[in-house]
Amino acid sequence: FTEQEGFAVPALHQITKTADGAIWATGDQGLARMDPEAEKLGNTVFRTFTGAEIGARFQNPDSFVPMADGSLWVKAEDGFVRYDGRNFRRFTPADGLGGSQPNRIAKSADGTLWFTSRDDARQLSFLTRYDGMNFVNFTNASTNLWYFQEMTPAPDGSLWIAHGWNAEATFGASRFDGKQFERLTTTNGLPDNKVR
Repeated sequence: FTEQEGFAVPALHQITKTADGAIWATGDQGLARMDPEAEKLGNTVFRTFTGAEIGARFQNPDSFVPMADGSLWVKAEDGFVRYDGRNFRRFTPADGLGGSQPNRIAKSADGTLWFTSRDDARQLSFLTRYDGMNFVNFTNASTNLWYFQEMTPAPDGSLWIAHGWNAEATFGASRFDGKQFERLTTTNGLPDNKVR
């Protein structure tokens, strides 16, 4: 698929399928969506979203999560955005998110969403939990941890987090069981403390 089919997203990063059957792809210039009925109709045209539709910037949206209800959460340059099948809505610190500079999104098995973001001006990094109603924020200052980066939810409901902000960061990783954070380093068996 190329620009002739509406796929105006160079430097492809990720592809996923939402519960409604739509195919989504992210790249340097935004998002592309192929309607679930497209193949049945013999139409393989993608629709591209740049973020301008909602005043957001989808430049390099390299993190997104499909939900069971068919919606899609995606990282923008200036917040996290939810697409409900018809409309986009951007979420920022004004809505309860931690930082204005988003990093990653992850989803637990129970549908809980996790976001990492930062606020460089205040030298803060945030881990945010969202249950569909409320945002709960944890910071590097309040948890005595380093910057929150990549995340992987485990089947037992815990969350594994990498803290490597850059190549020099040697903080290791941590595990959050819903109540407390446990820092893990080479002393716990990690091969290296540079976990990104």
